[in-house]
Amino acid sequence: MMRLRQLDLDAFGHFTDRKIDFGEAPAGGSDFHIVFGPNEAGKTTLMEGYLRLLFGFPKNDPYAFKHQRANLRVGGVLEIEGTAHSFTRLSKREPNLLDAQGQVTPDTILTNALRDLTVDEYRKLLCLDDETIEAGGEEITKSKGDIGKLLFSAAAGISDLSQVLEDVNVRSLDIYRKGGTKSEFAMLKAELTEVNQQIKDQDVSAPAYRALRTELENAQTLEAGLRREETDLARRKLELENLVEAHPLAGQLRALEQQLEPIAHYPAALDIDPEQLLDLMTKRVALTAAYEQAAREMEAVAAQRESLIVDPNVLAAADQLGALEELKSRAQTGLLDLPRRQAELDHEEQELREQLLGIGLQVTGDLGRYVLGESDLTTLERLRGDLSDSEKACAAANQEACDAQAKLQDAVRQAEDARANVTGDPALDRVVATADAEDIVARHSEAEHKLATARQSKSDALRKLARPGVKFDTAPEVHVTQAQADQLNADVTQAQRAADSIADQLKTAQARWDQAQIQVKLSQARPDLIDDATAVATRETRDQLWLAHKATLEPASVNAFEAAMQTDDAQTKLRATQSKEIAEHRQAQRTEIEACEEFEQIKARHGAGLGEVEKLTAQLEDYLQQHGLPLTLDADDFARWVCDAYEAEQAAAQFDALEAAQADLQAQVRDLTETLYTMLDVTGGSLAGLMKLAKAQLAGQQTQKQALALAETAVRTAKIEAERRSAAEGKSQTTRDTARTNWADALTHYIPDLKTDPLTWDGTRALREITQIDKTIRKLRRQVESMSANIADFERGLDAIKLEDAAGETALERYAAYQQQISETQGIARQRQELEVQHARHDEVAKDAAHKISVLDDQVQLIAQVFDAAIPTQTLEQLRAATAVAQNAIDLRTKAQEALTSLFSVLGVPSSDDAAKLLDNHPADMCQVELDTVTQDLSRTRTALEGAIEKRTGAQIALNGVGADNAVASLVAQKRTLEAQVEDAVLRYLEGRFGHILAEEAIRRYRDAHRSGMLAATEQAFKDLTNGAYGQLKTVPARNGDILQAVQTSDMTLKEAADMSKGTRFQLYLALRAAAYDQMAQNGRILPFFCDDVFETFDEDRTRAACTLMQRVGQTGQAIYLTHHQHVVDIARKTCGDQLRVHTL
Repeated sequence: MMRLRQLDLDAFGHFTDRKIDFGEAPAGGSDFHIVFGPNEAGKTTLMEGYLRLLFGFPKNDPYAFKHQRANLRVGGVLEIEGTAHSFTRLSKREPNLLDAQGQVTPDTILTNALRDLTVDEYRKLLCLDDETIEAGGEEITKSKGDIGKLLFSAAAGISDLSQVLEDVNVRSLDIYRKGGTKSEFAMLKAELTEVNQQIKDQDVSAPAYRALRTELENAQTLEAGLRREETDLARRKLELENLVEAHPLAGQLRALEQQLEPIAHYPAALDIDPEQLLDLMTKRVALTAAYEQAAREMEAVAAQRESLIVDPNVLAAADQLGALEELKSRAQTGLLDLPRRQAELDHEEQELREQLLGIGLQVTGDLGRYVLGESDLTTLERLRGDLSDSEKACAAANQEACDAQAKLQDAVRQAEDARANVTGDPALDRVVATADAEDIVARHSEAEHKLATARQSKSDALRKLARPGVKFDTAPEVHVTQAQADQLNADVTQAQRAADSIADQLKTAQARWDQAQIQVKLSQARPDLIDDATAVATRETRDQLWLAHKATLEPASVNAFEAAMQTDDAQTKLRATQSKEIAEHRQAQRTEIEACEEFEQIKARHGAGLGEVEKLTAQLEDYLQQHGLPLTLDADDFARWVCDAYEAEQAAAQFDALEAAQADLQAQVRDLTETLYTMLDVTGGSLAGLMKLAKAQLAGQQTQKQALALAETAVRTAKIEAERRSAAEGKSQTTRDTARTNWADALTHYIPDLKTDPLTWDGTRALREITQIDKTIRKLRRQVESMSANIADFERGLDAIKLEDAAGETALERYAAYQQQISETQGIARQRQELEVQHARHDEVAKDAAHKISVLDDQVQLIAQVFDAAIPTQTLEQLRAATAVAQNAIDLRTKAQEALTSLFSVLGVPSSDDAAKLLDNHPADMCQVELDTVTQDLSRTRTALEGAIEKRTGAQIALNGVGADNAVASLVAQKRTLEAQVEDAVLRYLEGRFGHILAEEAIRRYRDAHRSGMLAATEQAFKDLTNGAYGQLKTVPARNGDILQAVQTSDMTLKEAADMSKGTRFQLYLALRAAAYDQMAQNGRILPFFCDDVFETFDEDRTRAACTLMQRVGQTGQAIYLTHHQHVVDIARKTCGDQLRVHTL
């Protein structure tokens, strides 16, 4: 898994040292980000910079318009499998990837995390803008590219099959095309018509027919007899199969009838389910509880209502007190504010006297003489400001002149110090400036990268050699060649495959032998069958008795011989009737002997095959022991290990060769390093670091020289500034003297009582404050008079209210007491009204519950009427139990009727008695034995029938081919050939046409049954994005591949992507990418997903759905959307809430 935590655009596009921090991954929720900024803020530049970080800079980079291409630089922090890695990518040839310490690092870690994904594939899949979403989406919908192949994986191979079917259809039309004259069938038909016409035009002789007619009639008679025999046997076979099938059905029927017998008196049909009775029970309990609760509530409410008493006189006084509300507010404000306002008035008058004393004025007589007008105050303030400004300007000019002299002296000292600090080291400059030093550093960096890559390759090769319990630190010595290991693997595989094949053959031969032995036993199972051994023994007994009789010629020997001869004659006659059974018995014995011989031969071959496998396995174990590998490895794994071992040996050799090739370079690096150690007076550090330090020192020397030049320029500038400041000081003193004279004249005019020095007196601000204080005093006097009048009116209004005297002395206390008394009485009245409403509501609930309980009881009694009187149904529990038993009885009756119907259908009988009689007369075991015999007879009859048909066909052909001369016979033969060709063409056309139709239907069913997971995910995502406007996606085969089409929900029409609006088309392409992202995530490849303003053609509803889709992507990986539309940000905030993080450029 890869995630972008931070992106550093150090020098890329118009950015310089810009960092975008996406933060750590959220512990829960979605990792969904929006980067918002105006046009040309750099959103696309951000996405392109991220791709440069992963894959490097292209040769001609369009973003090198501010920074030169050689100076382009991007970096960032990537979280790979949960670990943070800091990288920097430079715009130069490889190696160009640096780690957090600035050291060169290989691209292996990024390549592994990307799973070999190329930059073009990443753009088409995971970095979407208007161009890539359109181009890549069109490629996907036409089943091109990796995602297209994944999308149409349900039809793997079907595109090629569609082309094959099209070719089959073309070939079928070449055979037969309706109304066509160039097809194969049309040409054959025309040629056949011409031959028939030639046969009719010539005289045909019939004598040869007589010779072949008899043969044809005999063949037809034989064929007809065999057909009748086949029909009889097939009919008998069907009867026996039905009997064999009927016996299990009869057993099932008897078992069902036994289960039904104890509960047969339960009703045959029910209109209610036991679970519905359970609902009735639950409802009755709930209704009873509701009725009792309502009754209790009514009693409690009635008692509470009677305890509340309302005084009507108090309620009548509420309007009088309400009329005093506004007057009370003014009086209350007055009572609270009057002392404060009076105190403020006294305070302001005292403040006025103190202000006058503070600026040295008399407080006797009329103080209004000190209240000046606005114009007079403005004049005094202007003159005082002029005086103050001139004093400050004079002091500032004096200070600036002093400062200029001090700066001049300081500039002189700095110039002397800069001249003393200038130092230089020409040797260091020559060492650093030489091209060889830079070349050594560059070649050293490149060599270190190659050496690190070779070392990593060597380590990876050794790691591939590891097996369970075995690891290799160095490349092992291999005692076999790759060809020997591959040959051993092939030999072991072939030997094992051959042994397995022979083992399968051995099992098959054993099964055939067992079957042959069973057939021998079955052929001997007939009690009166006389086999060959019995017949020979009987004949030998007869011959021995005959020889004994000839020797003695006694009655006893005659009788014995007679009995033996009669037995032999009887067996001979019986065997004459058993010729078929004897032949079958002999055939079974021959088959058993052949199967036994075959089994022994295969058994010997199986033993030899196992020996070969053991021999090769021993050789493999010997190789494994030689190389110290586990004996559990198979030959294929050993062959791969040998290949890996040679690769490890090659990697180690390459590493050693590279290390040796760098010896001269390492010597140059050491010499340059020692030189820099001496010149820089340091004891350690890398070559690159020493070069940076040397360049820094040279830059410092250049800075010192520049500082000296700046210091000398500063001395000249400071001297000119000191002369200018001295002239300005004299001018400011003249202005100050004029301002002093004007200020003194104004004070004499406006304040003749002033006794202090005018230059030190500054009372202009106090005079303006005195004016404001005078206004405040007049305002406070008006407020005190108004408050006193409001208080008096309020007291007169309270005296007019006729209630019991309330506690309290002040008017506000009397008002509060009246108000509390009225409020309490009104509260009691509201409580009585609420209690009356509650009482009525509880009474209604009780009545409703009682009515519903009565209805339920009536319903239970109505349901119980369908049961027998002996069945207990008085309560709901009993009724529910009886209903469950009745339902079981109904199910048993249904199953019994189904079994009886199946039995009648199989046996073809109308009643149970007929079925029982038929099954009793035909036991199951006897039916099975007879069925096997009839099956064998039917097979032999069909074989004989095929021969008879062939014989009759030959006779018919021979008879039809006879003519009067060779010309007619030749035409007839040509006609038969053409008819056969026409028949073959028709059969081939029908096979191709029917196969094409069936294959198209099979493809359709296959597609519907095997829709790929990605297609299903795309369909759901597209449905969500369009808010259900498109409910289904289908793949349609075409000549150049499969095409994706969407079903529009409104009218169920099919649309390709090209037929949709741009916004809908982009939504389809976005759904495809989201589904592909899920598939990649399931395979362990989770990467950041970018979208650059692809929502701009979406309406608000579909934008909201798209934000939800991006949030869902963020729950799997990291989703970043770039936009300049504020409404998209607002919609995303409302849709995703705290699952979204917004970054502003």
